Amino acid sequence: MRQTSFKVVNSNDLSVLAAVCAEIIAKHPLSDPMKSEIVLVMNGGMQTYLSQEIAHHNGVSAGTEYQQIWVFIWDLYKRLFKESDTLNRFSRDSISWSLLALKQAWSGICTEDHDDKALRALHERFAGILKPLATYVRDDDESGIKSWQLCHRIADTFDQYQMNRPEWIRLFNELSYEDFDEYEKNPEFHGKVYGALREASPEGIRAKDGIAVQWRQNVWQMLLWLMVRNNLRGAKGEGDHNQLSLMDRVQVLDRLCRLLSSDELPPDLLEEIPERIFIMGVSSMPPMVVEFFRILGRFCNVYLMLINPCMEYWGDIGTGKNALQELRSRMRTAPELADVGASQGTLKNAEYSYSEARFWDKSDGMLQSGNALLTAMGRQG
Repeated sequence: MRQTSFKVVNSNDLSVLAAVCAEIIAKHPLSDPMKSEIVLVMNGGMQTYLSQEIAHHNGVSAGTEYQQIWVFIWDLYKRLFKESDTLNRFSRDSISWSLLALKQAWSGICTEDHDDKALRALHERFAGILKPLATYVRDDDESGIKSWQLCHRIADTFDQYQMNRPEWIRLFNELSYEDFDEYEKNPEFHGKVYGALREASPEGIRAKDGIAVQWRQNVWQMLLWLMVRNNLRGAKGEGDHNQLSLMDRVQVLDRLCRLLSSDELPPDLLEEIPERIFIMGVSSMPPMVVEFFRILGRFCNVYLMLINPCMEYWGDIGTGKNALQELRSRMRTAPELADVGASQGTLKNAEYSYSEARFWDKSDGMLQSGNALLTAMGRQG
């Protein structure tokens, strides 16, 4: 019976993580010597470094397969779902070419050699929503370089949404052309597009109607995503097999997590899952991907070799604002804290400004506000 776990190994020294990886490989070899160790890295530089470190510690580096995270996920998806498509039709490159093929639909520009009636009708139907795109490429030359560059940038944005904003992609996937018809007639109509805009708007920058101004200006992104999906659906034909072939990254991960969350996998599928996986030197991972590897740890050993910016534990540090909020909460529930400057049941003396919220703990004289660089880790802005 294979061992299963999801373990996080922390260090602020990359060489220490490499040494731990090499020691695990040397002391606990795979049950099948003909299979390779799976190591997930961000780039070729990390692959070269790690292979050299493993060779330094173990004398040789062999039988190790290096992959990028999404390449591994997509390959595992194809092995677990045999009926799925062999091509990743929602990769950055595929979306770029699909957008370029739809140029007449979103720009309204056609040539004598190519005038697609369906695409022309689609542009006329949603000309108002697509106006920002048509305006941008209006002065494009015959080479179409500006249009191609725009397609590539939009595809890169959609690719980032798939990894870092899965909730947005799920909202986009529920929309139809009829929903955009309603929105174009009346943007204030509380239909599906209005609801998707409201859900996608971060709470901190929502306008009075609950929708961020940025999303109102970029509603064309939702429509363009729908165009890409329908374009691929038309190219593949209809049917159940077509639906399995049109899985974006979010749908692929959702489907994998549902399968791996089951109580027991069939033996033939269990054999498709590697016995051990190392995730090495990855600086950031979306929560959706972390959750996938946590669930995958039910069927194999997953080692997340995490580069920590600090050699000491810093999970309990906070900003001055957080320290003030914690002090207020503690004073409400602990009368014995009156000696820090506030009488029982009152918070008058605890009303510090944020700059003054860095208070000292009388017990050990240590400053309670954390390092600014550490407290800002993972935050935007």
